[in-house]
Amino acid sequence: NAESAHKMSFGKTTSLCCEAYREMLENLSLMQVSKDSKIKNISGVIQNIIFYQQEYRELPTMLLKQFNKTFFTKSYLIDLIECTHLYIRMLDAYTKSNTLIVQQTKKLQKKVLCVDTTA
Repeated sequence: NAESAHKMSFGKTTSLCCEAYREMLENLSLMQVSKDSKIKNISGVIQNIIFYQQEYRELPTMLLKQFNKTFFTKSYLIDLIECTHLYIRMLDAYTKSNTLIVQQTKKLQKKVLCVDTTA
């Protein structure tokens, strides 16, 4: 079935993306404890981005919610949990030494037109 093959391919691609994201977080974590101040500064800039933008903050939660054992492997789930744990640890450490400013999406409010029907 073509649809099933597509979903399996999507599962493999998602697994690779999660693994790459986890590796990036691990590298950022190592950069943050570097003795070189330039490397620490670069790590801080990147962390500002991943903790500020809503898409990056919600990524681990979204991936956990979308997990389906039919299409994803156990190793993907392990990577995802480790990635989420690392992200939370980094966020916790970041907020202890920095003020966290986050981007929020603006919700569109519907305008209600009031019409006086008594006149």
